[in-house]
Amino acid sequence: MVNIYRNPNRDSVEKLLLENQLPTEDISTIDMENFFGCGQADNPQGVIGLEVHGEDGLLRSLAVSQPVRGSGCGAALIRKVEDHARTIGINHLYLLTETAEEYFKNKGYVAVTRDMVSESIAHTREFSELCPASASVMRKDISS
Repeated sequence: MVNIYRNPNRDSVEKLLLENQLPTEDISTIDMENFFGCGQADNPQGVIGLEVHGEDGLLRSLAVSQPVRGSGCGAALIRKVEDHARTIGINHLYLLTETAEEYFKNKGYVAVTRDMVSESIAHTREFSELCPASASVMRKDISS
């Protein structure tokens, strides 16, 4: 059983993102209430976040430490953030990835073109500045 908790320590999140070569430039401005960690609270082995934009959400920064990959941490984090998103009224989740498109396809996400992204997501810093234009864009409809 994987321990999932809300609101991991910002410094721990940033450290794990750096280890996984994910963007950290805007981490200081993101609400950690929509981030989740797995493992011990003082030393997360995985993290995932959610930016809320009305009925749309942007998955941020799924990162899992190399030693625990394959343990279910990533899948548990995705389930948790999707459940949380539904609870707060999000209907569509988007993400950008350069390396995990196949992984997210297996979780029900589909590749979409950049022009299919909602305006609220297109204006995020992650979408417009931090991730390269070559990153795959994926979407999942999670409305009940």
